Amino acid sequence: MMTVLSRLFIFAMMIGVTTSVWAGPVEDITAGMKAHRKGDPEKAIKLYNRALKSGSLTSFNRAVALINRGSALHSLKRFEAALEDYTYALELDPGSAVAYTNRCLAYIDTKRFKFAVRDCSQALRITPDSVSALSYRALANSTVGDYVSIVDDLTQVLNLAPQTTGARFGRGVAQLQLRRYLAAIADLTIAISRDNTNSEAFFFRGEANFSLGQFEAAIADYSSAIKLDASNMKARTNRGVAYARLKQFEKAIIDQAVVIKNQPENALAYNNRAWALLMTKKYKLALVDANKSIGLRQTDPGSYDTRGHVFEALGQNNKAILDFRRALALDETLETSLKGLERLGAN
Repeated sequence: MMTVLSRLFIFAMMIGVTTSVWAGPVEDITAGMKAHRKGDPEKAIKLYNRALKSGSLTSFNRAVALINRGSALHSLKRFEAALEDYTYALELDPGSAVAYTNRCLAYIDTKRFKFAVRDCSQALRITPDSVSALSYRALANSTVGDYVSIVDDLTQVLNLAPQTTGARFGRGVAQLQLRRYLAAIADLTIAISRDNTNSEAFFFRGEANFSLGQFEAAIADYSSAIKLDASNMKARTNRGVAYARLKQFEKAIIDQAVVIKNQPENALAYNNRAWALLMTKKYKLALVDANKSIGLRQTDPGSYDTRGHVFEALGQNNKAILDFRRALALDETLETSLKGLERLGAN
């Protein structure tokens, strides 16, 4: 199971912009919002600055100007300045769910994920049906591995907005991490039906199919992921393993060779290719790869186990026994090494 990448969710949601302003000297705020919507955040900031310097705004409208200026600053990746504006706006208007939601996203972008979760939770106390707050909280929780909370939040998003493809994808990935493979496949299949250009959706569905032992389905998904993103070496690696599980060792060797060419320090790929070479009785080549894998990752029990099997195939039983014991010293439950010692009479 691979860890969840930081790009788990693609929600395609705009930062909330407050549009409720009181009548009065608020023309600059209105013009700022229009400028921001038209893609000119710098002009918007100038207009908000002028409104804030006027000294004639009520506390509420001042909070509105600060929230919207924070949004414009966020668009320019000036996150710290945006955080200051949102915080000041909340001092003026503590009941602003938009300010909490926007600050949550700014905290996510500055990798302060616990603060992000706190702010989105506060926004949801004010506006329980906020799709943005639920989505951003799920995104923040993805970085700390709280997959149960992610599923709960994205389920609420899908109840409120069933066509939200990003939420369907995100929930599928979270289900995968919770080893709810059938649920993951169901969500990811729907996500793919709505957007068949998302390589990660195919990849993660491949992971779920692989975990269920559905190797042909996994290969099909990994192949789709690779077609959409040729740089996805994880998909190539795992497809090679799936080919090996189906005893299609030559295809496995080809996939691992591509990974090694692109990632020459990838110990797992060397180990995987060593096993496939072993299965095709190319023992000397297998030994070269097994040695390379161990050289790159000296604390990996699987690499010693593979080399032990290669030595056994070469008739070098003493070396095989030594490697099986090394593997078991790193993982005493490794069954293939235990069986290796049993075969060689070295229990």
